[in-house]
Amino acid sequence: MTPRERFLQRIAALGTMCGFPLDPKSGVLHLYELELAPLGYERAAKAIEEIVRTRKGTDRFPSIADIRNLIVPEPGPEVEAIEAANRIVEALSRFGGCNADVNEPRAREFVGELGWLVVQRHGGWVNLVESGIAADQIPTLKAQWRELAKALWARAKAGRIHQPPTLPRPATGQINENEPESIRGLVQCAITGTTPGGSDAAKTILPPSRSAPEERGQARHDEGTTNQRAVGEGA
Repeated sequence: MTPRERFLQRIAALGTMCGFPLDPKSGVLHLYELELAPLGYERAAKAIEEIVRTRKGTDRFPSIADIRNLIVPEPGPEVEAIEAANRIVEALSRFGGCNADVNEPRAREFVGELGWLVVQRHGGWVNLVESGIAADQIPTLKAQWRELAKALWARAKAGRIHQPPTLPRPATGQINENEPESIRGLVQCAITGTTPGGSDAAKTILPPSRSAPEERGQARHDEGTTNQRAVGEGA
């Protein structure tokens, strides 16, 4: 059995286990193969076998990203932030000094995209080098750079890396000043959990509540009226 045949066999079996049979005519199997084949059929087959060993009976059929992450695990923000901070420190010793402006392209390549964003947030490479960072400041700066890198990672993942920060939107349930007084009063009562009280507008919308004795008396009255009608019709 070739690695490709093994991969196709394993993924078809997994689809059956998940209640998601892969019909070659549907094109789904072709898409999985198209995306995973560049990573190696053998590695893809082993990843599927790992899913089979660890899955629960109710687990859904894995996505292409699920299988890809088993083959080539994607580092998380914590790992990348630590690496970015460490590379900035190393770059300062390797490409800093009096030739900081000349060495800036080399420093940028070494630090990487995430680390370079951190450098830019600190005024740029030359400014960082010329700020005269002392050795005892490095631990504190590394911690700051690490936290900044994690924040930049999150903003990049949300597609907001170059957008200015915004304030949160107001909570829902606010009262529209253009609404009638009676409606606004009822909405306010619903939000605060209070009763309309002495609001005349609210009283015109909400019928007055009756006590339990009044309810029972009304029920007896209705029942008597019904009986009288029945007697009259029988006569």
